[in-house]
Amino acid sequence: MRATREDIDETFRGICSYSVYSHQSEIKNGFITLSGGHRVGLCGTAVISGGEINSLRDISSINIRIARQVYGCASGVLQAVGKNLRDGVLVAGAPSSGKTTILRDIARQLSSGLCGDVRKVAVVDERGELAGTYRGVPQNDLGPCCDVLDGYPKGEGILQAIRSLSPEFIICDEMGGLADVEAAAQGLNAGVGMISSVHAGSVRELLRRQQALSLLHTGAFGYVVLLEGSREPGRVAGVYKAGDLLAQGFGNSASDRSRDHSGICTVA
Repeated sequence: MRATREDIDETFRGICSYSVYSHQSEIKNGFITLSGGHRVGLCGTAVISGGEINSLRDISSINIRIARQVYGCASGVLQAVGKNLRDGVLVAGAPSSGKTTILRDIARQLSSGLCGDVRKVAVVDERGELAGTYRGVPQNDLGPCCDVLDGYPKGEGILQAIRSLSPEFIICDEMGGLADVEAAAQGLNAGVGMISSVHAGSVRELLRRQQALSLLHTGAFGYVVLLEGSREPGRVAGVYKAGDLLAQGFGNSASDRSRDHSGICTVA
């Protein structure tokens, strides 16, 4: 089967609930989030204004990612980090390795008391993928003691949560911008456990990305959990102490290729 231009145009309008204008803020970032946390990636011609992408036109392809809730998928991460979870965890993995699904389950388990005492959790859901909020109601189960800041830019949402929600843990997806880094440092100073994700298929790749290095240097993430990859989504390949990685310069030499999955530390 081949999609025609008419098929793509009609699908795009349907995804936008036949109100393309109301979704411009998402479209210019290349995606639209649907009820339930499903995400639709868009490809087309960029409309540039003032040196920035203002919108997309002539949509040429659509990539639909179906969100799934996998209960208990974060148990391996939670057991690996154990009582050190409050030190902060950065979940690293390649695309489709299960980062978002794991973050969702971490929020659920913490706020439901499934891994100990019930914890107050704030989820900063900039893209709507974690909670899948629709008309103010999260469509995904994040547990009974979880506050959701839907649509907030991560940096602003983290600061808002610290100021007004008194969370024990703040969870957000795909950090990396300057505002995110500064907000993560604020969370550390407020005594909040930060849990987030970052794109990186290996430790070497993680430490070669300036955004990831900046996050680790804040001290807000005491541990890095590396996922196996898209072939085994959600499987933990390694757990590393962030301080050790930074101190040893892990990933900066060619010889580190063979060490990528051998530096797993045992966390008490």
